[in-house]
Amino acid sequence: MAQTLTDELRKEMNSSRCGTVSGYTSGCRCSNCSRAMSDYQRAYRESNKASIAEKQRAYYESNKASDRPVFPAASEILSGPKSEHGSRFWISRGCRCEACKGALSKATG
Repeated sequence: MAQTLTDELRKEMNSSRCGTVSGYTSGCRCSNCSRAMSDYQRAYRESNKASIAEKQRAYYESNKASDRPVFPAASEILSGPKSEHGSRFWISRGCRCEACKGALSKATG
């Protein structure tokens, strides 16, 4: 009963805004409100095409692949002291082989 009353009140509140962007943002998803929001978004994109394109261009320029850090290959990571199980490297990654378990018990024990 309480759920029905809530739904009725919500419908009554939204009925004055039904078919508007405000109705859509308040939670109404009827076809009229959905169409109103779609029309609003389309008009926004059309009127702000230049600024949207500029923001996208700036984003892509700031995130070029050449500016990103180059991560070492797995073979480089797995050579040297990190390749030995029982090291902090493997323990921190959750390895539970005998060597790592032994090193973990020594560190915590």
